[in-house]
Amino acid sequence: MPEELKVTLARSAIIDRNKDQINTLLTKLMKHSLMLQWALQQGTAVMGVPTAYDFLKQSLKYTTAKISASVDQDVLLLAGANDHYVPNNQLPLQIDWLTHARSMTARRFTDAEYASSHCQLGNVGLALTTILDWLDQLDRENVSLAQATIDN
Repeated sequence: MPEELKVTLARSAIIDRNKDQINTLLTKLMKHSLMLQWALQQGTAVMGVPTAYDFLKQSLKYTTAKISASVDQDVLLLAGANDHYVPNNQLPLQIDWLTHARSMTARRFTDAEYASSHCQLGNVGLALTTILDWLDQLDRENVSLAQATIDN
């Protein structure tokens, strides 16, 4: 849920009996914030739901807290320092939850890199380079591991 909404709506308020009030409130807030308007319209489209309330309710169902500890593969996490959609505290939380990852690499992109927005818009090339470099590093490590196994 976008940070802007967290200030206005408590998680516990997103219940069906408040649906009309929440949709009315969000409609008013969207008139004053193009970013909020985009976030809610994008969210309803992605989730395939009809209203902003339905998007918020649906998004509350998504969490990796219960399954992150089961991940045992190499993990790359990317975040933007000024992501308007994903709260900044989500990166360290996810890092903490991935307790059994084979390896963990996390990268927060900054304003100075022009990549601090959601999905690193402004410098997608840097994000792609980061991803490809990470994959290359994994390949090198896997080749080294395979060679060590053969040598023994």
